[in-house]
Amino acid sequence: MKLVSEQDPKEIAAQHICQQLSATIRIAAANLLHIIAGAGKNHQLVDQIRPILSEHKALELLTGNSLRSDIAIEQALRSLDWRFGSAEYRQPTDADLARRERDGSANVERAKNEIVQAVLRLVAAQLGADPTQESRSNEQLIDAIRRYNEAREAHRSALLAPKRSDEWSQ
Repeated sequence: MKLVSEQDPKEIAAQHICQQLSATIRIAAANLLHIIAGAGKNHQLVDQIRPILSEHKALELLTGNSLRSDIAIEQALRSLDWRFGSAEYRQPTDADLARRERDGSANVERAKNEIVQAVLRLVAAQLGADPTQESRSNEQLIDAIRRYNEAREAHRSALLAPKRSDEWSQ
């Protein structure tokens, strides 16, 4: 990895635009989802989209193609864990992650994320008037809810197991 001072100024500028583009598109996407849910600011949406287009164009002019901005947009929209990598939030240690795997809370979180993804797919299918994808997404949502309930019950059992063994030893 190169130090920032060793990097090409063009590359530094491209990274900066990618960061701006990611932040801008996340704000617009969040507002769009709020609008769909009935609580967004529809009057701000066009003003939120304009900078996305200008940042996309600036990056395209700087790099000579749109691939870099397309990747930045996809990464910004696919990463829903906004706390990850943020200095403002404590990042989990390896011990935290291992504990979460042992007690099943990681499975609960993964199952919850599956529900979120299934709901987003369902909303997209409904907005796109695609009955095939709507039906498939609905089935995925039902399966994700079942997996969530199973994971939550397993997690609850794992948390109670030490207490149960303590009760028997008394």
